[in-house]
Amino acid sequence: MSTTLGWMVVREDIQYYIYDGNRNVIGYFTPDYGTNEEDRIIDLITDEASVRGGRLTLYITALPSDEMNYDRFMEWMSSLDERLTKVKAYQDKRGLSAPTVRIEHNSVAVNIEIRFDRRVELTKKSLTSALSEVLDEMRAINVI
Repeated sequence: MSTTLGWMVVREDIQYYIYDGNRNVIGYFTPDYGTNEEDRIIDLITDEASVRGGRLTLYITALPSDEMNYDRFMEWMSSLDERLTKVKAYQDKRGLSAPTVRIEHNSVAVNIEIRFDRRVELTKKSLTSALSEVLDEMRAINVI
């Protein structure tokens, strides 16, 4: 069951930022355009071409901004480890590459490969619909 209610996709340059129902940015999707040529990518976006997948970056937890005692910090680390383990299992189950992790916008961001079961047009509606299944599952397993 996929619910697009609550997710919003907004294109900025060549990426599509994803917002939750409270209008908080939770990450972004970078389609696999099949090229690195900026002019060709702009043409694909303008023509609302279709893609088979890409890379999804999700902000899974904010970095602590205050000093923490040891026990609280270890709880935070344990929670982060649990979320990353769930993302890795999600990727493994689908035969996709292992996620990568980085710090971005004062958050821990995980970057995962996404493959759609069909070609998806580069439109707000089509991408929201296609990404909603992944986003709903990530929410269901408490990654986002």
